[in-house]
Amino acid sequence: MKVVFYRKQNGKEPVKDELLNLPIDERANAFERLSSVQKYGFDYSRVTFKPIKGKLWEIKYKYKNQHRILYFMRNSETMILLHYVKKKTQKLEKQDREIAEKRMMEVIKND
Repeated sequence: MKVVFYRKQNGKEPVKDELLNLPIDERANAFERLSSVQKYGFDYSRVTFKPIKGKLWEIKYKYKNQHRILYFMRNSETMILLHYVKKKTQKLEKQDREIAEKRMMEVIKND
């Protein structure tokens, strides 16, 4: 599976930027998990893949805190990482879902 970071028109990759700003141990853990998702796909068991709404899904894992990366599948082999959330509560905030949905629609429109 190919894991790709959403890229804004200005070239910035918000998910990658957020992950790079994590403390070094959390950053290493996040990139290790994403690398394993790329290698093993949906068979990778150290994260949970959970539907959010329509084509929008999340990768969910716990390392010190709850971490969520919202994504959608561009096709059967390409996962686009849209938005990162470091959670302290169980519920996904509406604004986080809306950011991911907006980015997903932008990617679909530009395909």
